[in-house]
Amino acid sequence: MSEPNPYAPPESPLGRTPVRPSLGRAIVAVLTGGIGVDLMLGTFSMGVLFGVWALLLGDADADGIEALTASFPGELFSFVVGMAFAAAGGYVAARIAPWRARPVAAAAGALSLVVSIPLALLGAEPGDLFQGAAGVGFVLQIPFAVLGGSLAARRAA
Repeated sequence: MSEPNPYAPPESPLGRTPVRPSLGRAIVAVLTGGIGVDLMLGTFSMGVLFGVWALLLGDADADGIEALTASFPGELFSFVVGMAFAAAGGYVAARIAPWRARPVAAAAGALSLVVSIPLALLGAEPGDLFQGAAGVGFVLQIPFAVLGGSLAARRAA
């Protein structure tokens, strides 16, 4: 009688208890993924990376950094880093609220998009805002956040 019962329910992996759905947890997930990871950490990282890039090129003053960000390699770099942080924000949101990973990740991407457009308007001419890599980045913000949520959902399954 020391054999385990084959009809017993399986134990959760690593002793984890399932997460109970709650509206508060979903709100925290959207705020953390959309504002915390995507906007705050992404913007800080972008500033640091452009500063290091400008130092390596020898143009560490404000005019050199502005010229670097306006160039095609600078726009492409900011697009790639921005989409990576959009996916990371969706991933974090989906890990916090795994019962609805993709909708929570989409909400985090939408919140990040809604907050980032007025912030982008502060530093750019309105006609230039939706051109080039910035326009493509605004269009792909939510799909990349959902991609991050899908990766989190796949990992949780």
